[in-house]
Amino acid sequence: MRRVIPEFTGHQVEDVTWTTAHGDLHYDNVTRGPHILDWEGWGRAPYGYDAATLYVYALLTTEAGAHIRA
Repeated sequence: MRRVIPEFTGHQVEDVTWTTAHGDLHYDNVTRGPHILDWEGWGRAPYGYDAATLYVYALLTTEAGAHIRA
């Protein structure tokens, strides 16, 4: 993390806000409730990690990806 965060964001690890994260958030882990399932990979991650992961997974599905790109 000390190498990757500055390389891709331009910020130092000490400057990043860390929070509890699911760690593998995608649409198969979200119910209509909405409830989040499958928490075996949870831990600490940079703020926004789960939202970014869900966004990237959404881009892989044809319908959701087309909607997001539009």
